[in-house]
Amino acid sequence: HQHHTITYGLDRRSDIRGEVVMLGDHHSLFNVYSKDNGLLGTVSLPVPGIHHVQSALGAITICQKLLGIPFKTLAKSCTKFAGVQRRFEKVGPFQKADVFDDCADHPNSIDATLTVARNAARRKLHVIFKPERYTRLNDLWDTFMDVFEVHAEQIDSLHILPLAARGEDAIEDISSEDLAEALREHTQHANLYCYQEDSEVLDAIGAFVGAGDLVLTIGPKEVAELARRLVRN
Repeated sequence: HQHHTITYGLDRRSDIRGEVVMLGDHHSLFNVYSKDNGLLGTVSLPVPGIHHVQSALGAITICQKLLGIPFKTLAKSCTKFAGVQRRFEKVGPFQKADVFDDCADHPNSIDATLTVARNAARRKLHVIFKPERYTRLNDLWDTFMDVFEVHAEQIDSLHILPLAARGEDAIEDISSEDLAEALREHTQHANLYCYQEDSEVLDAIGAFVGAGDLVLTIGPKEVAELARRLVRN
C-alpha cells in the first residue's frame, strides 16, 4: 500500500493551503486553496489570530479529504468557530474590561498571543503570566526575556505569578522573582509586579484595570481558574 500524507498550512506546498486576507481585532478572513482544484473559497472566523486560522485549516482538511464534507458546508460551520479552548479564549468582563485566557507556555506561542492581544486591546493591556517548570524557564531563559522585552512597550502592566514546579527540583537563580528582576532591569518597566501567591493578583489587578482594557492570563490551568475568578468578582 502507498500512503499519501495530506498536508495543510500556510505553506505554498501544502495540499490544502490557507492564504490570509485579513487578521482583524475580533475576526480572521482567509482563502483556502486545494493543490488539485485551486481556490475552494473564503472562510471567515469570528476569532482573531493566526493560530486559529491554522486550527481551522486542519479541521477543514480532515473533514474534506477524509470525510468528504463539501467546502461550502465547512465554510458555513467556520463562521460559528469559537476557537480552540484556552487559545486566546474570551472568559468574560471584569470592571468593564475584557478578560482573555491562553495556555501558551513556550516563548514562541507567548509571542504570538501577545501580538493578538495587542491588536485586540481597545485601550490598555494587562498581562498575568505564570511560568511552568524550572527546566523550561532555565533552558529558554534568553528567549523568554526577548519576548517580554519586545512587547514591553505594549504591555501596560505585567504581573508575574509563582512558577509552577510540577514536582521538579528548584534551579538556583531560576524563579519568577529572578525573571521579574531581570525584566525590570532590561525593560525599565514601571508596572511590573511579582507575587508570592497566585490569589494575590486578584486583589491587586483591579487598581490597574479600566473600561475598554484587556486582561490576559497566560500559562497553565491555574491561570485559567484565576481568569474565571476575576470574571466572577
